[in-house]
Amino acid sequence: MDPLARPAAEAVKTPLLNELGARSRSPSPAAPAKSSSSPTTMGALPTSNLGPGLPSPAAATVANATSSRSQPGAALDLTLVTLMGRRQPVRVYLADARDGLAPSPDLNSPRPHADGNVVVVEDAATRKRITTLYADTTLSVTRAARGGTPLPRVACRDRLAATAAALAACPRDDAGAQRSVAVHVLRPTVYPRPATGVDTRHPRFETWTFAASSAESARSARHLLREWLAVDRPCDAAYLVVVNPNAGKRHGSRILHKLVSPLLQIAMVRAEIVVTRGVAHTQEIAREANLAAYRGALMVGGDGIVHEFLNGLLERVADRDTARRFPVAHVAAGTGNGLAASLNAVPAEYAVLAAVKEWARPMDMLEYRITPIDTTSGLADPAKARRGFIHLSFTHAFIADLDIDSEVLRVLGPLRTDVFALWCIFRQATYGLRIAYVKPADHAAATAMCPSSASSHLDTPRDAIFHSPAKSGWTVLPPDAYKVVNVHNLAHLSVEFNGAPRARLNDGLARLVYTTSISPTDLLGCVLDQPSGAIVENPAVHDVPCTALVIEPMHPTRPAVFADHFRNDHAAGASSSSADLLAGTPGLTRDDPKWKKCRPRGHMVVDGELEAFGDARLAVHRGLCAVFSPRDLDERMFAAKLKAPETADAVPSPLRMGAWAGDEAARGREAFATGVRESPARSRSPSARRAEVVDVQL
Repeated sequence: MDPLARPAAEAVKTPLLNELGARSRSPSPAAPAKSSSSPTTMGALPTSNLGPGLPSPAAATVANATSSRSQPGAALDLTLVTLMGRRQPVRVYLADARDGLAPSPDLNSPRPHADGNVVVVEDAATRKRITTLYADTTLSVTRAARGGTPLPRVACRDRLAATAAALAACPRDDAGAQRSVAVHVLRPTVYPRPATGVDTRHPRFETWTFAASSAESARSARHLLREWLAVDRPCDAAYLVVVNPNAGKRHGSRILHKLVSPLLQIAMVRAEIVVTRGVAHTQEIAREANLAAYRGALMVGGDGIVHEFLNGLLERVADRDTARRFPVAHVAAGTGNGLAASLNAVPAEYAVLAAVKEWARPMDMLEYRITPIDTTSGLADPAKARRGFIHLSFTHAFIADLDIDSEVLRVLGPLRTDVFALWCIFRQATYGLRIAYVKPADHAAATAMCPSSASSHLDTPRDAIFHSPAKSGWTVLPPDAYKVVNVHNLAHLSVEFNGAPRARLNDGLARLVYTTSISPTDLLGCVLDQPSGAIVENPAVHDVPCTALVIEPMHPTRPAVFADHFRNDHAAGASSSSADLLAGTPGLTRDDPKWKKCRPRGHMVVDGELEAFGDARLAVHRGLCAVFSPRDLDERMFAAKLKAPETADAVPSPLRMGAWAGDEAARGREAFATGVRESPARSRSPSARRAEVVDVQL
């Protein structure tokens, strides 16, 4: 049964969404009517039929003549109206280079320059600038409230729902509203946002209300401003919103009703809202949803709900290529929120803005296979192996213990990890492991060793990895007692913890961060300075870029693994055929007393969720999924406080916006397509399939 096609009694609606849905209008003749098979959506906003084309410039009170965004000389003569009744004649125009506010570089945007446009509002008499409206912070351009009543210039987050309700309550034929123009903006505290780390400050919601001389003039002004401010989205835009009400401090429902739903309504897009009922429900939704009905999805919760949804998308077979291009936004409502932090979109407003603006980027995924270890024999059981995909991280030892064992303090929210970290630091638990990885330079050689039927490095024969590393392209580390073992796909494990500052969203690399000898004092210093990423600069910590990994637990309770490694030339600890072992890691000998101090079992955590303890294999697939991210994301800022420069292997390709519309991104994904078995021809991107723009009013 399709989880999205539930009976009406099970549908999740807020009173506001019910009210908006009841006021929905039939589509314009300019847009094709929806078929009866289209899914029912909630929160449908009213639309109007304004007919094709625009009124003449004279009737629209448009100076300097044209509505083309490529000619910045066009201007609008309007009247700025405040809530206190003050009326001020203003001139509104698209800025050009002469104003010192030229549009930012294209960066492969699906709308050339539009997202970098700047609109200036100045006093008509004195030419003094009143405000500046930026396209990449504008949500929508609509009518004002009933009777043309202006909305509050600045609305706090708790008043967003009231603002959306006031706009929706305005009758279609209200004469005052028809002569008005309202521009809704999310204004960052500092613009442009400083590239100094994760920005957790909420932007300010502003509404600028203007009046025109006639309804025709206002309608033309709204249409022109939508072009300038890049909000000319089609009226059938719809998003799937999945909410985990139990994530973190159980704030998911509150964030949905106070922020996400009102912002989507103000942005004039519909939303299908589904509340998860338990574990794996999100994965079921992603497997069975009709992706063609949505322009993307918003996950309201922690990293767990994102993990389930992305894995559900990648399980789809019939429309596999469409599922991989289906963009997902993470609305942070969990404990860690690592994906939102790595995208610099921790405040929910930035995630919603990126979604409605359709700023999508490709994201690497780590495919994993964990084969559980039998507690009696110490042997791995292939029949119980679990496979899946990781968007954030794989952790073992210190971080995994901290994440799982601190669940007893879940009521403290993010503070739980800080409190429990002190116990983990001075407990100094160690785990015996044998690790092998593929360096970027050896990727081709390691790929050649994969069986012809294998889909990735997960199926490379074990003997080829550990007993013939020089031939197979693998680098084998000697068995040792490890204190920290993290494999990062993205920079942040949480908002506060910048665990791999050199990790990038789409560079085709994972970052292996590990240590065997860090002191409690140094580890405490790294914990106290989490946002800077200083942990990777500690001399005892190794930060290694790689494309595939094998992590095998080793302990005297696993005699078969011990015997396999410590044989012949392995008796001294490290394999003599592995000439690339990192300096300072001689490993442990067979009779080293440290083995007795190592724990026989521990936690293995995938994207913050506990997995079975066993032999783990991971492989990177470049650009396998898509995520909505802010347009100003610059991942280099996560490593800005590091003293050592980035290595050549860690330098990513240039950031590009609208990557799904670019040939370069498609070629990059084709190069890694061997890891996903097939790569059908790419169809046009969602932005390229943009429908004819219809003037939508509130």
